[in-house]
Amino acid sequence: MAWPNFSRKPQSGPIRTGEPTGLDLTASSARAVAGRLPQLRPLLLDDSHDDLPLAINLERRVPEVGRSALALSRKMPHFCCQGFLGQLGDPTEWRAGKVRFDALGALQLVFEKLQPHLEVATQLAIALPVYLTNVQVEMLTTVATRAKLSINGTITWPLALLASAPTVQAESPLLSSRHARVEMTAERGMMPGRMLLVDVDDCAMSFVLLQVERDEATLLGHLHLPALSKRVWIDRMLNSLADRCIRVCRRDPREDANAEQLLVDQFDEKLDQVRQGNRVCLTVRSERWYQDLIYQPEEMDGTCPGLQTHAVDSVRDLLQSSSGRGAVHSIWMTHAAGRLPGLATALLHRLAPEAECRWMPAHAVARSTCLLLEAWRSGQLPRTHVDRTIRLIGS
Repeated sequence: MAWPNFSRKPQSGPIRTGEPTGLDLTASSARAVAGRLPQLRPLLLDDSHDDLPLAINLERRVPEVGRSALALSRKMPHFCCQGFLGQLGDPTEWRAGKVRFDALGALQLVFEKLQPHLEVATQLAIALPVYLTNVQVEMLTTVATRAKLSINGTITWPLALLASAPTVQAESPLLSSRHARVEMTAERGMMPGRMLLVDVDDCAMSFVLLQVERDEATLLGHLHLPALSKRVWIDRMLNSLADRCIRVCRRDPREDANAEQLLVDQFDEKLDQVRQGNRVCLTVRSERWYQDLIYQPEEMDGTCPGLQTHAVDSVRDLLQSSSGRGAVHSIWMTHAAGRLPGLATALLHRLAPEAECRWMPAHAVARSTCLLLEAWRSGQLPRTHVDRTIRLIGS
């Protein structure tokens, strides 16, 4: 007798030969989805995890890509290589003992890690950050080809998401929202007007402004800010939590590398709970003392006011300098950007109070990219990097 599976987590499994596969690659992580509707499923890329952190552990004799590197990001940061995707082509190098490589070498290690999971994918498309130049995209595809990956096409993540959003929404909810004013179906198509899409990774925060027509999406402008990268937000949250810890027990977790690492490792899980409106407890623990820090959702949202203001001012400048008419009717935030404390609220209240804000699941971009492979096979999409305009599927 087989036990029924009541888990809400999507089924995972290896790629079957000939299956379409979409890869979402950012400076922070890689996620992949394979299959066809309605059986799209995430792939396990790092042991039992469905995402691969783009971080390299230099502590060992052989560099290792994955979570072991994140465990050193605070304890021994000189042994952790992160944020290299945006530096493709730069002379920056990482060294540890006899190990030495630049950003291209780091990317090669990433694709070597992905290769066993994607080697049978004869249909593969990659969604990339908007801040990569065409030259950097060429470098990336060259490295992927050397790793024996067959790439059908590359596209920026906002266009990939919008192009197949109507089809995915008709199959199952792609996005979650506090509002229900705008519904999206394959029959109705996308609501025309200007949309703002937000993402963040270890290199920068990206704001993308698009003009959406009934059957087409066009990029009006984009902005990427290294001063608002994911690591900057983590640093600011850490400082804020450390200040409270000092006020409560007169001890600073930043003085103990292990305590600091333990605190930072809790951020993703706790921020997901905050986004659901729950109170959270963060534990600070060293060899000689420990302290629990209790945060209400509104308290956590108030940990980074300066970064929120910087983001709002930057988006305001982008809206004023870009073409297109009308106010922004929707703000879509990736899974990583939606986690950031207070960012969604700040953008809504200060820039577009009448807009709706939607947060994407972690695999939304990879799912959408996977659905675009048929367009590449049929010649509807060019083999060159798609970064300006795209026709909406199912519109």
